[in-house]
Amino acid sequence: MTDAPAFLAADHVSFTVPDLEAAIAFYADTFGARELFRMGPLAAGGWRRMSGSRAPR
Repeated sequence: MTDAPAFLAADHVSFTVPDLEAAIAFYADTFGARELFRMGPLAAGGWRRMSGSRAPR
């Protein structure tokens, strides 16, 4: 059997949740996670407009 690679850290994780404050509290209380920054809200496609990138056609 091959050894599976060890999970050491996560650089970025994002979730879509119905109640942001409740989700932040859950992850902070359960895993000791912390919110580093917050962006938005953005309209659909807003990130592409802000970053100057274009969606493929």
